[in-house]
Amino acid sequence: MALEAPACRRYISSTPLTCLHASSPNHRGKEQTTKPSRGRAQKKPTPWIQEVVSGHRPKIDARLDDREKHHSENQVHDPRTRLRVPIEGKLAKHHALLRKTVLARLQDVLNDLTRTEQSGGDAGKERLQQEAILFMNSIDNAFLLAQQNITRKDKNPLFWNLRDAFIQGHNKALIGEVRYAFQSFMVRNRFSRGMDKCQKNLLDFRFPQEWLPGTREMQRTIHVHVGPTNSGKTYNALKALENAKSGVYAGPLRLLATEVYHRLTAKGLPCALITGEEVRLPDTTDQYFSSCTVEMVPLNGRVDVAVIDEIQMIGDSERGNAWTMAFLGIQAKEMHVCGEERAVKLIESLCASIGDKCIVHRYERLSPLATMDDALGGDLSQLEKGDCVVAFSRLSLHTLKRSIERHTGRRCAIVYGSLPLKFVSSRQLFSMTQTTIMTTLLPAMLSGWALTLRFAV
Repeated sequence: MALEAPACRRYISSTPLTCLHASSPNHRGKEQTTKPSRGRAQKKPTPWIQEVVSGHRPKIDARLDDREKHHSENQVHDPRTRLRVPIEGKLAKHHALLRKTVLARLQDVLNDLTRTEQSGGDAGKERLQQEAILFMNSIDNAFLLAQQNITRKDKNPLFWNLRDAFIQGHNKALIGEVRYAFQSFMVRNRFSRGMDKCQKNLLDFRFPQEWLPGTREMQRTIHVHVGPTNSGKTYNALKALENAKSGVYAGPLRLLATEVYHRLTAKGLPCALITGEEVRLPDTTDQYFSSCTVEMVPLNGRVDVAVIDEIQMIGDSERGNAWTMAFLGIQAKEMHVCGEERAVKLIESLCASIGDKCIVHRYERLSPLATMDDALGGDLSQLEKGDCVVAFSRLSLHTLKRSIERHTGRRCAIVYGSLPLKFVSSRQLFSMTQTTIMTTLLPAMLSGWALTLRFAV
């Protein structure tokens, strides 16, 4: 019985090609596959089947290409598809959960990068997909190593960094680490081994003796002045600065830098004031002293004497790097650092590591400091000129100012850290301590101001 051509076309278009060659004309609409028998010649398809197949070949090939492309895209760069890879059966529950979280964050990163790669066209997207496959393979290898208890940073750095980021900052830190790790992975082939080694050496800050080679060429002498407040340590350091031909002062406050600037200019020495807010340079000469806040100290010129105040701030978590760079980088034949006793061991160890000579000078307090058995008892009328009242908020400062002026009949000055420098200087503060009562914000605001106070509350 012969088949009609239309029915045959419908049958062929809905049946896989592998089934057509083994299907019998007597079984319409049914898929049937037969295994070839050994030793027997396979039956060739009839001419009408070859004609129909050849007519539909372009459509079939196009459909298979689209299916393969879609399957490839889903498998390549979609971490959600990657989760179905049977690796999770080989991982412990907590490792599998972390891997799932990492791949979810990777999906977010890939979405962002895909949007930025729009201008690159298909070539950029294809490269991104290829790199995503390789990076996910690296993630799987890292988790397989972790399953074998290989989790040290030097042995399994990718896993260690991802886990540490998740522990420290949860998803927000993890997505940043995933983005950094993937971008670093993408550029791995752009740099030679020599360049990679050079970058690692440049980023290795474990050996301060290798920093700032211009300064390391000098043989410096470090004088460490330590002692309590009002012991004369800063005075002796500034005396050495005044007797030098060139020098620089680095202090923690704009007020201290301004005070040293006025002190040097009053003695007829050309001096520049360099802070984060203003720069004043002498008009008559290019050879001058510099008075700076520690963050603004120049490191590119040689001087005879340098003074760094409040050297114990080298251990501060926020500003300590500025003191470190100033101490290691200032090109001075003789350096004087002033601070507290607790900084001596650190300065001595730094001097030993960079080959500088270290001399320690210790001072005692010049005037006694006594504590009262009881305070004012709430009676502000007992305050006299030269006294200082410390508060812990600006609102409290203004409230105390009005109360003090009402109870004592004297003027009361207010001092706090963000007060503009043009409204107050150390000379004005000294004058105020002799004629008025002061209120200040936080005890630390008075540290290093060299004010002579009769009484502090």
